[in-house]
Amino acid sequence: MQDKIVFVSVSGGKDSTLTLALALEEYEGTDTPIVALFCDTDWEHPLTYQYLDQLEKHLRIKIHRLRGASLPELIKKKSIFPSPRRRFCTSECKTVPTYEFYESIYFSFPFRVAEVWQGIRRDESVSRRKTEEYTLQPFQKTRFGESFPFALSYRYPILNLTEKEVFKELERRGVPINPLYQQGFKRVGCYPCFLSKKDIIQVIQRALEGDEFASKRLREMQLLDNSVQGRFHIDCSLKELIEKAKKKHELSKKMLILPFVEALC
Repeated sequence: MQDKIVFVSVSGGKDSTLTLALALEEYEGTDTPIVALFCDTDWEHPLTYQYLDQLEKHLRIKIHRLRGASLPELIKKKSIFPSPRRRFCTSECKTVPTYEFYESIYFSFPFRVAEVWQGIRRDESVSRRKTEEYTLQPFQKTRFGESFPFALSYRYPILNLTEKEVFKELERRGVPINPLYQQGFKRVGCYPCFLSKKDIIQVIQRALEGDEFASKRLREMQLLDNSVQGRFHIDCSLKELIEKAKKKHELSKKMLILPFVEALC
């Protein structure tokens, strides 16, 4: 039986990418397997899939693509959108397939301890400020009610880093970043995240600017909104978000035209 295995959750974002790089560094030259996992929600940007392929080649590691529930289909089935109190997007699209994968690996390749490395940072939100590493013993239940015949040790190697420091550490190692960051996106997991009003507005803005995939995603959001009874976002409707995006789009156009007008004057 293998003593230890390391699972690293990879989203295509900067935090999980640095976490994977750190895990590979810590266990380099040892016989501890590093297993990288990406949970596909069926709501990602094509650039994220391309980036994962690039990351595999750069870090020389296979990133296992897991498919749980499709987020759009899940929203239709439940007839509600995800919210801070109903984060079924995380539980059913990510947690369930991840736990199923742990079990499948264990029964074909038994191990005593699974270290779970996650790219969580304290400065991301109020709820994460008190995050601490911990270990669950064999058959001790997780917060989702699951239990396993092996110990689960949760590690958060970038817990005390800032966003700026994460980018700096990736640059220092020469690790590429998801190109969506270079397009101005702060988050790249899900496109857009239904919990983030700012992300939704940003995608709508890009659609208004003529971005082909953003336009496609906006149409998909409108179709979902028409087929689901629940409120699109906890704070506002999709129509309200579109109006906010239009105002920002018009303002950005004026800001581009202003220097040209001033030069003529």
